This record gives sequence, C-alpha cells and structure tokens, in this order.
Amino acid sequence: MTPARGWFFPGMAVAIVLTVLVGFGPTYYFRTFTDASALPRLTHVHGLAFTAWVLLLTTQVFLVAGGRRDIHRRLGAVGGALALMMVGLGVLVALATARRDIAAGQRDDALGFLIIPLGDILAFAALVAGALALRARRETHRRLMLLATLAILPAAIGRIPWLGGTGGIIVYFLAMIAAAPVYDWRARGRPHPVSLWGGIGVFLFALGRFLASESAWWRAIATRLVSEG
Repeated sequence: MTPARGWFFPGMAVAIVLTVLVGFGPTYYFRTFTDASALPRLTHVHGLAFTAWVLLLTTQVFLVAGGRRDIHRRLGAVGGALALMMVGLGVLVALATARRDIAAGQRDDALGFLIIPLGDILAFAALVAGALALRARRETHRRLMLLATLAILPAAIGRIPWLGGTGGIIVYFLAMIAAAPVYDWRARGRPHPVSLWGGIGVFLFALGRFLASESAWWRAIATRLVSEG
C-alpha cells in the first residue's frame, strides 16, 4: 500500500474527530446531559461550522483513501466556502466573547486571551489559502489542509480535563503536529517540507501567542479591537 493510500491521513482525521469530541463534548455536543451554561446563538453557529469542517475533512481524507478523487474534487468548493465562513465566524465569536468577559469584569483576562482565538483563525486562513492555491500539488495540499485543521485544534485540546494543565496541552498539541514529519520520515525517507517547516511554524506561532498575550503592545491592539468605536 502506497503512502498516498495508507493509514496516516485517515488515522489523523479520526484522532482530530476524537479530540474535538472529547474536548467540546461536555460544553457543546453533550451539554444537554451536563450542567453547562446556555450558549449564545452566534456561538452555536460557530460550533456547527467548525464541526462541519472537521467532518468534511474526514470525509475528504477517506474519499482519497478510497480512490474517489472525483468526489473529493467536487467537494473542494464546499470546503473553500466553509473555510471562508469559519474565518468570519471565528473573528466575530472571539470579539463577542472578549466583550462579554470585559462586561463581566474580566478585562485583563479577556484582552490577554483574545490573541489565542484570533491567532488560531489567522493561521487557519493562511494555511487553507495555501492549500487551495497549491491543490494541484497533491502531497503539499493534503499536508497544508491537515496543518490548517491542527492550527484550530488547541481550542479542543485545552478543554480535555485529563491533560492536566498547560504542560499536557503543549505535549498533546506537539504530538499531533509531529505525527506528520515522523510519518513522512518512515514512509518517504525524509520529512516533507510542509510537514516539517509548516509544523514548526504552527507550533512556534501558537507558543508565541501565549508569550505575547500579556505584553503591553498586544493589550493595546486588543483594546482597539474590542472597542465599539
């Protein structure tokens, strides 16, 4: 079985689905059975769009694994439109959440945290745009799409209770990113440049946002972003 039809990308898709399910289960998917508080309507739409993305990614991966590239290509336009919707929703929800937390007296935490969801959606948008532009280069395209989805995964990873805090979250996220270059090394004899350098970039960008969240320059930017004008 060739790497293109191998286990790695379907396996990663399943791992992403399980991560999202475990992370958001108590507060979103299974909230009927928990004591989770009510969610704003915009957050529901946001959750549905991001869930649709994960399911579409999984469908696309299994279509390629099954040799149905014809259907995969036709669904590509759906993926592009959905990604555009997600970017808009991601920004709106991030700003709305920050404003709501500020109104509740949590200004410092809200301004600092805002860099996380906005950074996630910025990385997602850039990687999806690159994947769509390079869709004729199959191996580059699929790795960029995987990285784009991993870039927005910290929101789910951070909600997994048994990870035990920041250290566990970082290790889990790093393991998900490192999986692609390790697979490439075993299957191809060397990591694909997107897997290696793209993965390093996504991880460092995520880590850098945590370090920058308390900086004066970010707080000045965040204050302007959440301002009603």
